Amino acid sequence: MSDRISLVVFNIDQDLLVSFKKGKKSMPIKMKTICLLSSLIFLLGSCEYINNDRLILGRSHAKQELWDAQNHRYNPNVIDYKSAIIKDSLTAIKIAEPILFGIYGEKNITAQRPYEVYLIDNNWVLMGTISKHRRGGTFLIILDAMDSRVVKIIHGK
Repeated sequence: MSDRISLVVFNIDQDLLVSFKKGKKSMPIKMKTICLLSSLIFLLGSCEYINNDRLILGRSHAKQELWDAQNHRYNPNVIDYKSAIIKDSLTAIKIAEPILFGIYGEKNITAQRPYEVYLIDNNWVLMGTISKHRRGGTFLIILDAMDSRVVKIIHGK
């Protein structure tokens, strides 16, 4: 059985009809309807759309926001560098762990708990710990408390 869809165009009495055929069934559609549907599809494709009751702005909007941020256009940023975004050690750990898991593996990083966590000069310095009887190194990640930027990330051997 073929699921092939074919498109047949007819010109009957100056009315252009299009028929979509799937197998033995066909469905005639007037050209006005096709133009309206095409326009609607184009408009929906070029603008935001709603998915699961959520407004999706799309990749082109994200690219524009990135370009604006990188070129310092419209600078109403929440980050004022007067107060820290990462205010406590638990938040620093919640930010650092997914980054570390992605690079070094969750099992490796969680084996280095409890972590050493220090706030020094508006930077969170997080280090893994290791048993005195084990050999190997631990991770080090430094996060800027003011903007949550990763300043440094390494893992000893």
